Amino acid sequence: NLLNALASYGRYLAKTLLPMDLAAFYPTLPPGRLAWLAATSLAALAVLTWAALRQALERPYLLAGWVWFLVALVPVAGFLPVGAQSMADRYTYLPLVGVFAALSWLGADMLRRWRVPRGLAAALLGLLAVAGMARSWVEAGYWKDDRTLFTRDLAVVGNNAVAHLCLGLGCYRDGAREEAVREFRETVALVPDHGLAWFWMGEALLGLGREDEARQAFSAVWSLEPENYRAILRLGPILMRQGRYGEAVAPLRAYIALEPQRLEREPDAGAQKIGTREARRMLGLILRQLARPEEACTEFQAAVQTDPRDPGLLLNLGLALREAGRRQEALEQFRRCVALAPASSTAHLEFGRELGHAGQVREATLEIKAAQSLDAGE
Repeated sequence: NLLNALASYGRYLAKTLLPMDLAAFYPTLPPGRLAWLAATSLAALAVLTWAALRQALERPYLLAGWVWFLVALVPVAGFLPVGAQSMADRYTYLPLVGVFAALSWLGADMLRRWRVPRGLAAALLGLLAVAGMARSWVEAGYWKDDRTLFTRDLAVVGNNAVAHLCLGLGCYRDGAREEAVREFRETVALVPDHGLAWFWMGEALLGLGREDEARQAFSAVWSLEPENYRAILRLGPILMRQGRYGEAVAPLRAYIALEPQRLEREPDAGAQKIGTREARRMLGLILRQLARPEEACTEFQAAVQTDPRDPGLLLNLGLALREAGRRQEALEQFRRCVALAPASSTAHLEFGRELGHAGQVREATLEIKAAQSLDAGE
């Protein structure tokens, strides 16, 4: 931290005097280079401090401006790390007031001492202003969008995970999914446990229809961040679509168990309740496929409690109850389903079958005929 802070003082001054290779994100420097920059910066600071002290009586503004810079930069120089960056240009807005004030006074003094004609002085200042504006115009152009900005960042400061991630997100937002995947892969190559990069890689792969690779990406997120419910919600349906029913149970159960955290973090509680209900529906269907009807009943019953007027849930609950041998309970669920969805041929058919099993032949016949009529479009 001390080395980074010392190096930052010198780097900020250098970029102020020669504003080249500016970047949105400056990664942590390699130890060898950091030590060299810190030593160089310390030497420069010592020389400039000595010069300001020597001129304190004749030009007190130099010492005032220099002390302003040194003190104002302390909280943001990097003695205490804040974030992943080694430095950030925005931290110098206030500290550089001292430097610019000192340079302004010094420039005025020099012009008077050398008796520079007013016209020439104005021309020199005008050229300096034009050069500054031209440089600002060039740098501002890199900030037009994320892809331009972080492509520039990589060119200036070299390979770093933050720039690759941000470039990948920019590509994803622009619909360039293949490029996004490439950048996210670069990110996890540098930082293998970067959960956010794995997640967005999965999203991009899913958008490209590459479900198997997306499954691997979301699995990586889940292993790194067990409470990342967004990744879990993506993983469960993929496993279900791929017929990997046994593997799909655990992530769906995890998603359901995380409902309290989701309700706390997400502003739309209603949407989170619906998400839990849909997860229970999927889990119930999977458990039926795995011939675990009692567990399926538990999931469908919990889902029905949140939406007792969903005929699809009632139908699946009835089927699970039947498979569990709880025929009377199944009959009641099919009855409710038919009442809520009288135009559903499947509801009438399953209700009819259950009525037949219960020995209510006449009622069963009516329900089956109703199902046949609906299927025939009558």
